[in-house]
Amino acid sequence: MNHNLKVAIELTASNKPIISPNQGQLVINEGEPLEITCTGSTPIKFIYPNDFGESVNTSTPKKIKENDKINDIYKYVFQRPNTVFGDTGWYGCADHNVEIITNSYEKEDPEVNWLYVYVKSNTNLFVEADTYAHLSAVAGGSIVIPCRPTSPDLIPILSDNNEEELKNASFDPRIGFTIRNLLVKDSNWYKCSIEKDGEEYAVNYVLSVHLKRTLPDPKIQDESLLHVTRGQDLYVNCTVEVEISMRYVFDWNTPQQKVSSRISTQQFRKQLDGNSVLVTCQLTILNVMDEDAGEYECIIRSIHDIKKITKNITIHDPQMKYIHLIPQHTDKYYQAESGNYVQWVVYVDGWPKPHLEWFKPNSEEIIESPKYFVNTSATATILKIMSLSVMDSGNYTLEAKNDYMIEKLNFTLNVIAKPVSILTRIDPYYPPNESTEFHCEVISNPSPNITWSFLRCPNYPSLENSTTIYPTDMTQSAAYSSSYRFESILKMPIEISGKITCKACNVLACDSVTDNILVSDGLGAFGIIGPKEPVTKGDDIELICAASVYNYTNEFTWTILVNETEELLMETERLHIVQHKTPFTYRSTLKLYRVQESDAQNYFCTGKIMNTMYYEGPDTLSDYANYKLIIHDPIPPYFTKTNMNETKIRTIDVMIEGHKTVILQCFTEGMPKPTVMWYKDNVLLKENDQYFFKYNYQELNIKYLKHHDSGKYSCRAISRLGTNETYQLITVKNAKWHKLDIILATSIAILGFFLVILAIFFTIKVRREKKMRKELMEAGLMHFEEGALECLNPDLTVDDQAELLPYDKKWEFPRERLKLGKQLGSGEFGVVMKAEAHGICESETVTTVAVKMVRRTTNPTYVRALASELKIMVHLGKHLNVVNLLGACTKNISKRELLVIVEYCRFGNLHNYLLRHRKDFINQIDPKTGKLDLNIGMDILMRTSSVSSNNRIKYAALSFSRSLSANSDTGDVVVHYCPGTNPDSPEINFSPDSCINSNSSQPGWRSNYCGDYKDQHLKPICTQDLLSWAFQVARGMEYLCQRNVLHGDLAARNILLAEDNIVKICDFGLAKTMYKDGNYKKKGDGPVPIKWMAIESIRDRVFSTQSDIWSFGIVLWEFFTLAETPYPGMEAEKQYQKLIEGYRMEQPDYAIREVYDIMLQCWKAKPTLRPSFTDLVESIGNLLEENVRLHYISLNTPYMDMNTMNLESGKNDYLTMMSAPDHTVLSSPSHDYVNSPFSKSADSSYLCMSPGCPTDESGIFSPRPHQEHSHFEFPSPASDSEDAVELSPMLKHSEEDPYLKPINVHERRAEFARQRQAMKDQIVDRPIDRDSGYCNAPRNLHLIDLNDTDVNDAQKDTTDLKKKDYAPSIICMQDNYVNMPKQKNDLRKGIPDSFSNPSYVMISNHEVDQKA
Repeated sequence: MNHNLKVAIELTASNKPIISPNQGQLVINEGEPLEITCTGSTPIKFIYPNDFGESVNTSTPKKIKENDKINDIYKYVFQRPNTVFGDTGWYGCADHNVEIITNSYEKEDPEVNWLYVYVKSNTNLFVEADTYAHLSAVAGGSIVIPCRPTSPDLIPILSDNNEEELKNASFDPRIGFTIRNLLVKDSNWYKCSIEKDGEEYAVNYVLSVHLKRTLPDPKIQDESLLHVTRGQDLYVNCTVEVEISMRYVFDWNTPQQKVSSRISTQQFRKQLDGNSVLVTCQLTILNVMDEDAGEYECIIRSIHDIKKITKNITIHDPQMKYIHLIPQHTDKYYQAESGNYVQWVVYVDGWPKPHLEWFKPNSEEIIESPKYFVNTSATATILKIMSLSVMDSGNYTLEAKNDYMIEKLNFTLNVIAKPVSILTRIDPYYPPNESTEFHCEVISNPSPNITWSFLRCPNYPSLENSTTIYPTDMTQSAAYSSSYRFESILKMPIEISGKITCKACNVLACDSVTDNILVSDGLGAFGIIGPKEPVTKGDDIELICAASVYNYTNEFTWTILVNETEELLMETERLHIVQHKTPFTYRSTLKLYRVQESDAQNYFCTGKIMNTMYYEGPDTLSDYANYKLIIHDPIPPYFTKTNMNETKIRTIDVMIEGHKTVILQCFTEGMPKPTVMWYKDNVLLKENDQYFFKYNYQELNIKYLKHHDSGKYSCRAISRLGTNETYQLITVKNAKWHKLDIILATSIAILGFFLVILAIFFTIKVRREKKMRKELMEAGLMHFEEGALECLNPDLTVDDQAELLPYDKKWEFPRERLKLGKQLGSGEFGVVMKAEAHGICESETVTTVAVKMVRRTTNPTYVRALASELKIMVHLGKHLNVVNLLGACTKNISKRELLVIVEYCRFGNLHNYLLRHRKDFINQIDPKTGKLDLNIGMDILMRTSSVSSNNRIKYAALSFSRSLSANSDTGDVVVHYCPGTNPDSPEINFSPDSCINSNSSQPGWRSNYCGDYKDQHLKPICTQDLLSWAFQVARGMEYLCQRNVLHGDLAARNILLAEDNIVKICDFGLAKTMYKDGNYKKKGDGPVPIKWMAIESIRDRVFSTQSDIWSFGIVLWEFFTLAETPYPGMEAEKQYQKLIEGYRMEQPDYAIREVYDIMLQCWKAKPTLRPSFTDLVESIGNLLEENVRLHYISLNTPYMDMNTMNLESGKNDYLTMMSAPDHTVLSSPSHDYVNSPFSKSADSSYLCMSPGCPTDESGIFSPRPHQEHSHFEFPSPASDSEDAVELSPMLKHSEEDPYLKPINVHERRAEFARQRQAMKDQIVDRPIDRDSGYCNAPRNLHLIDLNDTDVNDAQKDTTDLKKKDYAPSIICMQDNYVNMPKQKNDLRKGIPDSFSNPSYVMISNHEVDQKA
């Protein structure tokens, strides 16, 4: 057992088996037994000397015990009972998978354990017998002469044929002598000898050293192997070229398992030039069968080398016919440049063997030539096209056909080249000022852009004072039905000589061609201009010899032939020769007066050609022209054709014939050609809209006739030989108003009517625009863009003076690039539309956005409210959890059209989303511990996809350029932001119940934003989602608070859900604008969200950051009740009374205690005791997993970076210059504006805007608890005692806080009446006579103290106080809004509603005069 353990330990230490005895070598005597044991952890391979033929004799192992497995150890026992000298050698143990390399015996072999055994013999001193063994080696190599002794004590001597001992041979008794770096001369007879006891024992060897000869690779001629069919006789040749003296073995190895008489080989030798021979080994297979398929190997061996080649032969069915064409490259479209070449290689396989042909694009067969190289073999075909040109482009076809089928393969070649331009049809000379066509042919691919230019040369051929014009009257088309030949035709008048240039450009290069354009007013370069009409005896004629000024001099001679001899013409009384010059020709004019028959002959004009080459010689070149003058006998004018009848009056009845054109013909002849003139009642007719002439005045066309057109129409043919006349009398009957006259009169009447209509239209339009401008002025929108920065009051909050902020034009987005889609939500006065904005994001062509707008019929107040929200968003900056501004369309704000483009959140508001998916909610609160366990429902959450489509928010530059605004300090600004949207998300048509809110369920300024998505594959809502939403809302509100922006209506319905589970706050900065609006009050004070309002907001209408924190607590309650209505089943009056008594809503079922504690902190009665939004972010963040919290923080980092960049660029941060909407500031006694008590300081620059002032209609509310209607007035709490069961849980009453005390309504009424009377006693009449500028008020209006009212009005109001009921009921509405009590006094009728500055109100000058 101990031995086995030892063996196991040794085996663990080594990977190879253990051999025993383990001593490197073992010496025994002949006849003694030999036992070797091998042990290992795997089956064992044992190596030992065996008979190697005649040279070594070994004994037979008597007993071999192979691989006995004992205790997971393999054991191999080898025994030779009676050893002989030949058993001397290497014995080894190895793993059964190890390949043993011959003669690689090493003591430290990593895989084999070796043992060398000597078997000593007294009679045989060498292991191998003396057989004169032949050894072969290669020059430069080494050889082992294996004379191994049977005993390690015996040292043999190696000697050569000369009995000289070899000293350079190394000896190892286990291997023999090793001779290295052999030379050919080392070929010899060698002897190993041992001398013992005076007797010599020797073993002889014959060594042959050869130079190494490398065999060439054999080649199989495989043409016959391409398609081997069953039943055919197959002959396959394998050839190799070898030296004649080389000894080799050349044969085939075939895959057949059995020897077959069908298969045979035969060798052929062919003597080649020099010392080589071509050897062919032919394999013959008769009657090929399916089993003959497989791999055939042709192999050639020599002493030192072996080379082989294999070929796989497939046997085919002789009945199968096919053609396969396989291109070398799968892409068969090739594009090359001109001058290069293209080559296509196609592999061909077919049976029967197909015939191959290549065809050009014009279907012409390609024949090998210098242009085309075609090489076809049994397996492939190659087409190479050299020197490519554009005309080589097209589809080339390879056609393969046999007797059974045809296959085609197409290649497309597109040769691109720079254009080559040629001007065609250029005339030597052109007549001046005539329209001329020029043709330019271009060879190009791709298609070129052809342009023309003409260099006008006033001093041609000099380029002095030349100018270039670029004509545009041209047409371009493909010429000659080729897509690579193009022709451009230019039409232009030629005024003077110059150079015409045609320029063609494509993507590669341009090419231009220029030609000279010569202008001549003669007959080309040189010629005689004769009379236009035939010459009659007695006529005066001129023969003008004109020569181009560019090629000829001004020297002319006139000659005639007299007896076949040229004679110069000399001037006479009837013959004058005059020379002059035009801009284009030198002229010599031959004038003949009163020509006679003798003047009819040939006239020759000779001119001299200008020597442009400055050649000086005895003779100058000349040119001549000939004119043959023919003289006719005179013939007086006569008529050849006429329809005029001198004796018959032609009556034309307009009623019957209508206004047809009347044609009078008067065709004449005569010599000379007579001139035709027309008369009516002997008055010459001229061409006009009624009369026009044809055929050189030989036909008169009268288009219409009137009564006064009756008369005598005569035609006169006039020549120097006399006048011939004919006429026609025409009478016109029943001619009425001419159609043109009727049309003219009608047109004037219609035009006058339309002018009246246009005048009325423009009058109405101007009045409407004036009215609209007045309304916009009243709404505070006249100075929308520049704002009124000089009027900003740092003591007022943002929402009190948002309209004073400037609008930066960098946000302006072109309206035509905004495509409105479906409606997402709407209120009474506004709508939210889904839209596509083209180019609003740099990274996207089209971005899905949401567009807020007011209805065009809406009161300007609501346009102002949306404008205020826009301005707040412009200056707010960016945040992940706020609906960010993308752009706006404000150009038509004067028409009450204002579009605010914001981020699109396709899942809609959280209130609707929670209601819609409430049934799938996963409650992750452990019912046993009441703690949050995120593993609950994890399997369901993992199986469903996320609400997000995994589109992360993208950041890019808005691609539209925004121009510098009136108040921006920088130039064009690019806003580096764009929301992540999913424009490809599937759209659905919402059913009516898909959107919970109706138009009347929220105030008119609210978005009522509904979702636009499908429910498939949405991740269910879980408790962690509610926490992450709460965390994000807190972060968004924290940002708004830091930017001094008040929300005023924070609720789940005003929080939107976007991709990636991101929530965004919307409709911020809007509520208070509407609460304080005058129109809002006049309409009954409108609905307000009382169930979300803090105690001080309900009681005193104080809206602050702390009231937003209260609303945030209600939002938390909405989240964790899955959108239940707050204070369920409780009326508004009852709710308010219970709140001041300390009641707070119970803990929601889906909220853990920590979340409910946060709600209670938000609902502290005293605003200053409520946590800040920063505290809320930290508290809720601690309830989230660290990675979730950091995820939403990191998503907001780019927004913060952009905000930082904007501030660093020097942009003014106006929001931080204003007062924060903090409760402490708003309710401070020194705070004399907006939500503050009345200030008694007589010289304050701001006047009280509290409801106690009789003239207050500004909508600004005071927190004073004792002023009339400064809060809701509810019934006594005693009346609600029966509902005391709902008062639990109560806040602790240990706090001494006036906010917790119930309101004594009767005491407050009395107190308020006393204060109001006291205020009236302090009224001081102080009219302020100054121009208020913009500052939220129209110009040129007086500003007065709000308390400046008529005494009678005050008395009347005091009487009304006694009569009126001060506990109006609260009107409940849908979606938990209520109507606030209406104000009692409305003394501002007719005053612009936009004037909401708390310091001033406006009255007319008339009222001021009366008070004065």
